[in-house]
Amino acid sequence: MMEKLAAVALIALSVWQFWQFRHALKAVRTSGGQSTSPFLGFGLWYGLFFGIILLIMALGMLTGQV
Repeated sequence: MMEKLAAVALIALSVWQFWQFRHALKAVRTSGGQSTSPFLGFGLWYGLFFGIILLIMALGMLTGQV
């Protein structure tokens, strides 16, 4: 039972992470310029990667693989 609740929490966190990635990407596209740090891209892609990892963990918990 606790595994299922943890999986639902991880799904919620991964959805939030994807939403934040999308929001940050839109903000960079509209207000990014010459002074924007080139390392911002690494942060954006790390956020997307982290959301994918959370989603994989949640699906593994739901199916009993973890």
